[in-house]
Amino acid sequence: MIQPLNDFRLHTIAAHLFCWHHAAARRRMLRRNLGLRDLLRMDRADVRSLGFPFDALEGFPQKYLAAAHEEIAKCRQLRTALILRDDPAYPPLLKEIYDPPEILYVRGDARHLQGMQLAVVGSRKADAYGRRMVNRLIPPASMAGITVVSGMAYGIDTLAHRVALDGGHPTVGVNACGMDHLYPAGNRSLHDRIQKNGCIICEAPLGTPPQPFLFPVRNRIISGLCRAVMVVQGTLRSGSLITARMALDQNRELLAVPGPADSPLSSGPHQLIQQGAKLVQQPQDILEEYGLSADAGQRSLAGLSSRERRVLDLMSTDGVKHIDDFVETLNLPVPVVVSLLLELTMKGFIREEGDGYRKQS
Repeated sequence: MIQPLNDFRLHTIAAHLFCWHHAAARRRMLRRNLGLRDLLRMDRADVRSLGFPFDALEGFPQKYLAAAHEEIAKCRQLRTALILRDDPAYPPLLKEIYDPPEILYVRGDARHLQGMQLAVVGSRKADAYGRRMVNRLIPPASMAGITVVSGMAYGIDTLAHRVALDGGHPTVGVNACGMDHLYPAGNRSLHDRIQKNGCIICEAPLGTPPQPFLFPVRNRIISGLCRAVMVVQGTLRSGSLITARMALDQNRELLAVPGPADSPLSSGPHQLIQQGAKLVQQPQDILEEYGLSADAGQRSLAGLSSRERRVLDLMSTDGVKHIDDFVETLNLPVPVVVSLLLELTMKGFIREEGDGYRKQS
């Protein structure tokens, strides 16, 4: 439940707006064990001693209390909730990290911030192998009640969100910018889908545009929300490895999906595996981390159409079937067969292999 506005919440929001553009001073507050609300009880000289510039102190604190009222009004227009660290709706694991966000902006259903969550991160330039592994690993985890968390970037992030959503399961997107600057802009349809079945969260105040330094700051939230972080493809300089290091700092489990030895996109996960990350090849490897049995991630045939069942009946785990085989046997047009195969792939029943398809074991 989102808490009603009171002076306590108003002062927290005001302090958040005041601190947002002064990261060094904010770090100094952390070292002195000072919270955001402490700022509004301090005199100007003490606030200045923390490293906040003189021009920021102009009108302090009344200017920022007025800004907080304006921020709240804009959030209501955007159907965005504000969850404070002391609220019951605040994610419990995120509260444990060294520097948890004092405020989370939330669009969608905040209830999806509770429960079992898995961060899935990887390359923005995912190839066919990366796509195949996400399609193989995510559906059983989602069916078992694990919510996929990622950063909505192109590549592995987008695919992880879509595979969960296509299976009818919620997912959580973590935005690096303000809630009125969902990034990347080209993923607008994905943003809309996540808000309808899941939620998008961010720490940045409204009006914050995309800036490079915000993405590592955002990554600590992705890892902090979750019990485990899984890396699917990434070079040694990939941003996903930054998230992996943050996960270790936060005492999270680190999972890595191996790849072809000659692919640069495998170098990141392989290095993590060499350093002790758990190697993930099967959905069961993920389920074990959450204390779940293989039965928890079994796929249900109940939701399949009659055509999807006919396609599945023609397949086995021992051999690869090609599109022409289905067209000839089922007497269906090629576009219909392609659509059916795509649906079964997204639902986790089959996987692409070479130029054909194989039934998942």
